[in-house]
Amino acid sequence: MESGLTSLKLLVKNINYLNIDSGFAVLQVSIYQGSEEFTLTTKSILSSPQKGQIYEAWGEWVKHPKFGKQFQATRLVNVLPTGAKAISQYLSSGLIDQIGPKTAKAIVKVFGENTFSILDHSPEKLLEVSGIGTKKLEVITEGWKQQSHDRTFIMFLQAHSIPLRFASKLLKKYGSEATNLISSNPYRLIYDIRGIGFHTADSIARSVGISPESPDRLAAGVIYLLQNALSHGHTFLTFDEIQNHLLKLLALSEEHLFAKLPLVLNSLESDYLVICEKIKTKITDINKEGEVQLYYLKDLYFAEINVAKKLASMMENKSLKEVKALKLKKDATGAHPAINHLSAKQNEAVARALSSSVFILTGGPGVGKTTTAKTIISFFKEQGKKIALCAPTGRAAQRLSEVSQMSAQTIHRLLQWKPDTFSFNFNEQNPLDFDVIFVDEASMIDINLAWSFFSAIKPTTQVIIIGDVDQLPSVGPGNVLFDLLKSGIISSYKLDEVFRQAAESKIISSAHEINQGKTPNLDNSTQRDCYFMEYRHDLEAQASLIAHCQNISKMHPSPLSWQVLAPMKKGPLGTKEINQLLQEKLNPPGSGALKLGEEYFSLGDKVIQTSNNYELNVFNGDIGIITAIEPAKKTVKVAFFDKETTYSGDQAWDLKLAYAITIHKSQGSEFSEVVIPLSLGHYILLQRNLIYTALTRAKNKVAFFGNKKALRMAVERNDQNKRHSLLAERLRYFAHHKETKNI
Repeated sequence: MESGLTSLKLLVKNINYLNIDSGFAVLQVSIYQGSEEFTLTTKSILSSPQKGQIYEAWGEWVKHPKFGKQFQATRLVNVLPTGAKAISQYLSSGLIDQIGPKTAKAIVKVFGENTFSILDHSPEKLLEVSGIGTKKLEVITEGWKQQSHDRTFIMFLQAHSIPLRFASKLLKKYGSEATNLISSNPYRLIYDIRGIGFHTADSIARSVGISPESPDRLAAGVIYLLQNALSHGHTFLTFDEIQNHLLKLLALSEEHLFAKLPLVLNSLESDYLVICEKIKTKITDINKEGEVQLYYLKDLYFAEINVAKKLASMMENKSLKEVKALKLKKDATGAHPAINHLSAKQNEAVARALSSSVFILTGGPGVGKTTTAKTIISFFKEQGKKIALCAPTGRAAQRLSEVSQMSAQTIHRLLQWKPDTFSFNFNEQNPLDFDVIFVDEASMIDINLAWSFFSAIKPTTQVIIIGDVDQLPSVGPGNVLFDLLKSGIISSYKLDEVFRQAAESKIISSAHEINQGKTPNLDNSTQRDCYFMEYRHDLEAQASLIAHCQNISKMHPSPLSWQVLAPMKKGPLGTKEINQLLQEKLNPPGSGALKLGEEYFSLGDKVIQTSNNYELNVFNGDIGIITAIEPAKKTVKVAFFDKETTYSGDQAWDLKLAYAITIHKSQGSEFSEVVIPLSLGHYILLQRNLIYTALTRAKNKVAFFGNKKALRMAVERNDQNKRHSLLAERLRYFAHHKETKNI
């Protein structure tokens, strides 16, 4: 028995639900040789269970709000029965082709309790059983071998602490060689099986006796570091960074690592897993003199190179004739009706946009970006242009659609993602057929999405990019909007004049003060559109915040119109606790609730997708409302901005409650009211652009709850690490060199 878990010997009575790919199953079972039936749920099924199958199960008893007492198993082991009657029932359960009740009874009659030994070691003796011929023997023998292999493989996984949820994936990938392949090089799992990372593979390697100095371990460490760098926004690491990080990660001697690392890196280059580029440091922000070696994961390298090449080639487009906004149809006053209400700077931005193959419109809140963008759209419509509007997320696309009064969609929807081929329908070979494409909230676009987008653009298509470069950068690698502006190659205009009406908003004036490094003076006057409710202790702030959100929900029937945005997940003012408390107050789980992990989901709950699911075409950060639940089948239906999606099996485990979300997850969204908890406990993540992003998500009202010291701390900290990226430098290079060679 495993420590802290209950162990039961169980007999399968019925299969209520099964997803063999994920290992998730709901079984009707009873205690072996007992009569009371109950439900077992597990994510550890390796192969299709059958009625009559016996398992040793480890887990815990839980109480479902609707279905009552259940056993939640974390580990299952197939157990062979004893006794002639039990053996006969086991074999006749449908576990093995060609063995039905009649054949099973005949086999056991001949071999009795030695049946399993005969199947293991002398299956040819089955020919002694009436009704079994050569062909039938072959089928039975192969079926029994597969069952034996599955049982042996489970024991191998458990012996080396490999999570059983990966069992079916491993068998599908490696087949009968799974045990041998994993034992010889556990690090191959990092490349072959999604969800298995370096630390899991390294633990397995130690368990099977792989040397800590193995070249495979060094290679896996390099890949891990490059993959981990993506979460920090880097597209590459330098040789020195890899070397220094590996010393800490692998705990090897400097002598061994320094001697072997160059060989391992050369091998990874030869296998085309990484790309090395040697550059002069004068073209980068890296604090080192002379030449430096940069290491990229292959796909990131080509994404960065190709985005730069494509944009440079678009700059060469001579088919665009310069269009002056004031030369279009004029009214009696001598001004075009679409621009007579614009400022001089807005008019200049419009003129540049109309005459540029690629144009960037940037600026903070209240400077007229939306009005300017709408004017640009109106001019293109007047010219009869075929226009597409898109944004990185569903919420951003919805907002763009509302302000433009035109249909807008996510970039993934525009490019038409195909989950069966893991690719987009529109690409270099099949470009989008539009004259103009607008992309909003461009600060969210990482280098991979940028390449997918620009590769699908025709040379004659104009691209208008809109974004606020002072917001948080993309979650994924790169700093695309910042780099495009930094390059100086792309036509752009920054609107920086706050309009008088906007300046009267405390939200907008506070956002600009924060961006300038000034802490806004916020009092607790709830009549203002931006205020701060200060509390000495987090629990006091939490209680006040929950009560405030209850009042908001009465004024806003749709939970999508308001949002709690927190810097972190943990603590009294983190998303986890706030979500649980708000659910209890606003939509308490009832008998129809579905439990996934520590969370219950009910009809009407606001939820967020926490990872990209290309099969369902839903993406990290998508927010929606639960519209249907079937707890018995573990299915959940969620209405998002532009679609309704049904989750089944373990797909729903990527959903989390979203009454409160992290500020990072809010990028591209806009809410009528925003509530921002701030605690000194959030110290590690407090940065100027974090608070600026949270504040600018609000359309009408912002309420801070917590400690003002945390706000001052965030505003004063503008020292977030710079991202490693060479997009700006590559773009400048390709813009001035006709030949397509690297830097």
